[in-house]
Amino acid sequence: DFYIDSSNQVYFFDEETKKIRQNLQELGQFELKDGTLQARKSLAYSLAHLFEGRDRVSFSQEFQNLAQDLTHPEDFPLQATQVKADLRDYQEKGIGWLQMLHHYGFGGILADDMGL
Repeated sequence: DFYIDSSNQVYFFDEETKKIRQNLQELGQFELKDGTLQARKSLAYSLAHLFEGRDRVSFSQEFQNLAQDLTHPEDFPLQATQVKADLRDYQEKGIGWLQMLHHYGFGGILADDMGL
């Protein structure tokens, strides 16, 4: 397997790179531009795990923040709300999760198991 860039330079893939390439193809839409992988934000969680521990891969700070927040939403700083209520811990976590999703332009639904 190989890749030819815009300047017609040829890059041959080693076994590790072939595995990564296969995983990327399974994930779907992405683009390689000037040695940089460009993908939808919704793939951040999967990409972070795919490339975890690989020394030859580096991420932008923005991507690192997104992957961190998706992986550990409980650490996302809770913003003040206009809701005047005493919330339980799990409700605060849920609101924090929704705020984190909103911050990155994602949508989400929060539901409970009370059958409401």
